[in-house]
Amino acid sequence: TKKEKKERNKALDQPIRSRTEKNKEEQKKAEEKGAPKKAKQPPEWIKNLKPYRKQIFAFVIVFVLLLGGYTYKVAVYDPNNITNAQQEATYKKLVEYADEWDMLSEAEKMEIIDLESSYDEMLEKQKKKINEYFIEQTTQPFTSQLASMKELKTQQEDETKPEYQELVAYISNWSTKDDADKANIVNYRDRYNALSDALKQKIDQIAIEQSQQSFATLLATQDAANQEAANQAAQAAKEERKANLEAQIESLTSQLNDAQAYNASLLADQAAGEDVQAAIDTNNQTISYLQQQIEAYQNELNTIQ
Repeated sequence: TKKEKKERNKALDQPIRSRTEKNKEEQKKAEEKGAPKKAKQPPEWIKNLKPYRKQIFAFVIVFVLLLGGYTYKVAVYDPNNITNAQQEATYKKLVEYADEWDMLSEAEKMEIIDLESSYDEMLEKQKKKINEYFIEQTTQPFTSQLASMKELKTQQEDETKPEYQELVAYISNWSTKDDADKANIVNYRDRYNALSDALKQKIDQIAIEQSQQSFATLLATQDAANQEAANQAAQAAKEERKANLEAQIESLTSQLNDAQAYNASLLADQAAGEDVQAAIDTNNQTISYLQQQIEAYQNELNTIQ
């Protein structure tokens, strides 16, 4: 029938139309793909710039790019800012020392002295970080701890010197020494004065343990005792000399009295007509000598009294 024929023709026509439309769409896509693209246009405000302003703007852009590139290079790619394996190993080792510092012995702490040259080769930013980390862990920067350990090592090396060892041997048994041996401390004065302040403190500490006084105080005490003894000896010698002078004056005075009495007897004999002038002259010389001696001894006695 006409109706059936119309429906059949419509069914046959539908696939043809679908293929045709599909072909058209594919052809359109192919044309769009092959067609040259339009160049991207700059923003409208750039188009409106005057020529000389465009040049300035271009210069600023180039300068900013160059500056950014240089900054990036210095901050990231500059070899002076890149750590090597040795620097990283040193940094890690120092961190370990800082972490364990309070648990290390003096000998173990002094091992950081061996890392001084490696520390010097580290980057400045590494040095800054490790000093800050040491402050956090030990209250002092690495540089301060290094200086302390170097000083401690020097002190320990000084302890092997004979002067220090002799002082230690002498003062260590102070409490058992007799007075004569204690008085011998003055002979160790030069050894003590030649020590460093740190070693003097060690000797003083030993002395305090033995006598409750530092070595310097013991030395000063002995100096005072020696001075007192010297003063006493001088006073004793003075008293002895005084007594000797008084005895001499007394003896000479007695002799002078005898000479004067003898002189009176001679004068009496002379008045009686005897020739005793020679005896009188000799006796007068004796009297003069005795008087001079008595005067000299009396002057010396007056000086020492």
